[in-house]
Amino acid sequence: ATAEEIRRVPMGQYPRGIAVDPASRTAYVAVIRGGGLAKLDLRTLERKGTITGVGVGPRDVLMAPDGRFLYVTVGEGNVAKVDRRTERIVARARTGNEPRSAALAADGRSLYVVNWASGTANKIRTRDMKVIQTVETGFHPIGVTYDAATRRVWISTYPGTIQVYQDE
Repeated sequence: ATAEEIRRVPMGQYPRGIAVDPASRTAYVAVIRGGGLAKLDLRTLERKGTITGVGVGPRDVLMAPDGRFLYVTVGEGNVAKVDRRTERIVARARTGNEPRSAALAADGRSLYVVNWASGTANKIRTRDMKVIQTVETGFHPIGVTYDAATRRVWISTYPGTIQVYQDE
């Protein structure tokens, strides 16, 4: 309310995506050059470890609605599905080149990923991490969101366009 900064927490080089668990106890931060997902205790605002092995250059991290899984886009062209309890990668989906931002459908069953270098977007079924659709977006798609009310996927691209897709 006052816009007063209350803490700065060192994360490493280039922190990007952030996901908070449903209980608001832990935040997970994708650190592009930090070797994984930094874990942050939201009560103390202190770093409490790193989940490693997600892949090179993590960019975005999303949390399943029930908090069980994390979905992490990584620069090597895939999305890692991480079990929060074990902190292990349980599956991967191969995407286009250099996946950046991602969005989850409200029910958590579908994940949408934009691939900056290949000019594509993927729809991934989260249950088994199968890519079920790929569309051409044009030059450098960078942002994506899912509108639950209309079941539409919105994608922004470097040339300055927003593309809107109707989901099933």
